[in-house]
Amino acid sequence: MAYSNNLLLFCFFFSLCFLSSYARTNCSDFHFHGKSYNSCSHLHTLNSFIHWNYDMTSRTVDIAFSKSESQHGRWLAWAINPTSTGMTGSQYIAFTVHNVSAQYINGQVIIFARFEMSSPNVKLNSRSKIKIVHGVINAVSWGMMMPLGVVLARLRYLPLQEYYSALWFNLHIYCQSIAYFLGIAGGGLGFYLGRQSSSVKQHSCHRYIGAALLMLATFQVLAHRLRPSKEHKYRVYWNIYHWCTGYGTIIMGILNCFKGFQMTDVGIWKNAYIAFLASLSFVAVVLEVCRCYLTANKGTATPEGVSANSIEDKA
Repeated sequence: MAYSNNLLLFCFFFSLCFLSSYARTNCSDFHFHGKSYNSCSHLHTLNSFIHWNYDMTSRTVDIAFSKSESQHGRWLAWAINPTSTGMTGSQYIAFTVHNVSAQYINGQVIIFARFEMSSPNVKLNSRSKIKIVHGVINAVSWGMMMPLGVVLARLRYLPLQEYYSALWFNLHIYCQSIAYFLGIAGGGLGFYLGRQSSSVKQHSCHRYIGAALLMLATFQVLAHRLRPSKEHKYRVYWNIYHWCTGYGTIIMGILNCFKGFQMTDVGIWKNAYIAFLASLSFVAVVLEVCRCYLTANKGTATPEGVSANSIEDKA
């Protein structure tokens, strides 16, 4: 009889341990003192659970967030990330919070709160949209249009008709000018995001490269207004400055684009950008081969009586 009672007691405690372990892996088995929730979800990445009730009439959400094996000095953050599973590139929502309280019992943290929805549809915070616009503008300006403008300048070596001989110069100037003004707009958005973000120190390299890009591009624009004539003795030094500043801006722009891709973790757009650079590089190599061929066979890469430098001076 005593053996039977001991066996029954052992089975009873074993059942409690099993149920406790089962409850840790099934959110519907959690129970709160004086509160009940209709819905729940297991957050596998955080090894935690979230329970909630949604009242459509008052547009409020009551939640309880629970996490076991919690330690002092640790923190958690929730965010929306439609393109990835990490915090990098995530977005957040803003709403009013009431009745915030917390419990810490035997290594388990439980946070209670009520969210008040201002409208039926919760919209993403505007800062996330600004970040997307900032990335798109700068990728198009510094990462695409600036390199494209340099490749367009290689058209001056092709044997074009005199009517089209100034086309390369106009395309080069227009493309670089549009890229510059777009870059100013994108850079302004970047500095605004930096002032609004508490994690600006984490992206200081991206920020410094962006500031250097704006300065180099501005110096390039100002130097164009001070360009000496072809016969001037300082023209060769101006050409060296123009070449170094231009290619330096392009290299830094491409580097900063990849820094931005690394911050946002958008692999598909990074691959598309690499494909664009590869295609543009192929076109540049073809134009360079054409220039070498025309120079070797005709001694000049432009039509008779038309000089690339003279076109540049007239344009």
